[in-house]
Amino acid sequence: MTTDGERLALEQAIAQRQRELEHHRRSGDRWHQATTLHELGGLYQQLGQPGQALTSYEQALTIFQQLGDSQGEVATLHNLGVLLRDEDPERARAAYEQALTILRHHNDRRGQAFTLHNLGQLYESLGRDEQAKAAYQEAIAILQALGEPSNEAVPFINLGRLAERRGRYDEARQHYQQARQLLQQAGALQRELIVIKDLGRLAERQEHYKEARRLYEEACVLCRRLGYREGEVGFLLSLAGVYHQSGQLLQARATYEQALTLQAGSQSDPLGLFAIHIDLGGLLFQLALTGSARHHYEQALTLARSNDLPPSCEYMSWNALGQFFHYLGQPVQAIDRYRRAFLGRARSGDTTGLILTLRSISDLYGHFGQLESALAHLLEARTIAEEQGDSTTCASIDDEIASIRDQLGPEALAFIRQISESERSLLIEATIAGIIPPEPSQQERLILPPEQLSPLIERISLALADQSPPQERQALQSELEHLRAQAQAQSAPDEAEQRARAAAADFYAALLALLEGEPAELPPEHPYALPLFLIQKGQTAWRAFQIASNQQD
Repeated sequence: MTTDGERLALEQAIAQRQRELEHHRRSGDRWHQATTLHELGGLYQQLGQPGQALTSYEQALTIFQQLGDSQGEVATLHNLGVLLRDEDPERARAAYEQALTILRHHNDRRGQAFTLHNLGQLYESLGRDEQAKAAYQEAIAILQALGEPSNEAVPFINLGRLAERRGRYDEARQHYQQARQLLQQAGALQRELIVIKDLGRLAERQEHYKEARRLYEEACVLCRRLGYREGEVGFLLSLAGVYHQSGQLLQARATYEQALTLQAGSQSDPLGLFAIHIDLGGLLFQLALTGSARHHYEQALTLARSNDLPPSCEYMSWNALGQFFHYLGQPVQAIDRYRRAFLGRARSGDTTGLILTLRSISDLYGHFGQLESALAHLLEARTIAEEQGDSTTCASIDDEIASIRDQLGPEALAFIRQISESERSLLIEATIAGIIPPEPSQQERLILPPEQLSPLIERISLALADQSPPQERQALQSELEHLRAQAQAQSAPDEAEQRARAAAADFYAALLALLEGEPAELPPEHPYALPLFLIQKGQTAWRAFQIASNQQD
């Protein structure tokens, strides 16, 4: 996507080339007409005007052919191949084949290898894997004979990706390693990083996390040698992801924070900074470190709204903040954030994100007993997934529908059938309009505000995971005992306040039980059931981390 400034620069360049073209036509300078038309094709292509680009390239090609300029003809055919690759792949193939014929006639071996590589990529995009493989192998043979290891590595990388896509992981690894050796031989260190990324991804896919970690650590060292900060940040994120997947959550957190420190010194990559904040926020939320998670989600949202980032970044941030308020028992604030994500994703046609938000809204309504609304949003998500041919997501949503059916009891099937398409639309329109049923709205009057609840959840989570000093645990116990006694002893001015204090007393008692190593449970309809569930879920993640750390030792 071009910015307004880039678009203006392209339009000015096109106007200049058109003036030059008119001059060359008046003077009868055919060769300069062809080269200018070729340049115009490239500018139109960058501007996103493929029709104009095609016309310019075809006019340039005709003149180059009439002049017998094989070099200009081949360059234009290559550009036509790139332009037509998605819209008209057969014409793109014909352009590459025509270029190949000319190059063979002139015995241009390097040009042949380049064209074969492009042809291989085209065949791969068409699903003609064997033809792609043959084209890559022919390109390798030529480049090997020419003694160009750096260029030879490129078709090896593509052979690796082709094999990986087909599930032939050992073959893929062999191709990637050959490419890496060639790049090391050529001293092409920055291009070597591309292959390390491929090898790391392959190791992750096979759940060989130690190997992936080693590769990403090597890449970070290499990036530092090259002074390639942006690359180092990218590999730190990959490394953090490996730690996360293998349950080493504290190492993941430390690595994300290292990437954040490195990236914060540069304003050139707001998208990279956004990715760090959103991923780190997700990890911290998983550990029930809610205050820290919220901070990173809000930083991500600020970046998304103040920079020229893809719109999906803003919607992702809203969805994450919706989850934060959801699990802190704040349904009105959660729905507001989910609604913003929903509207944005619907406008942009982001079906994957839309399904995710619909399921989040359904989950929230389900938690607060609004099963009809929960079901309406789930059925809408399933309809979208079915239209996309996503059977895996449909099956997952069916499990959630079954869960609602179990909650509804014997008359569930009839109830589900009652949710007609028109009724479903009305319930979803209510969400879009920000209309929330009274029961969830009352919830926020019974529970501590996030500014008070979030720090308490974080302190409890750290104490339970033995990540805070022993005196902090003792201080927490004393505070909770005092708060519980206070909630139980004070008289309330009205029934709502009395219910709020009773609910708080239950929550403090449950937290004390957790600190004492005892089981704690609140009824699903209890105002603090979700915050307690979040803490307990976080402790499961902490325990998984401790097990993973012991296994590493």
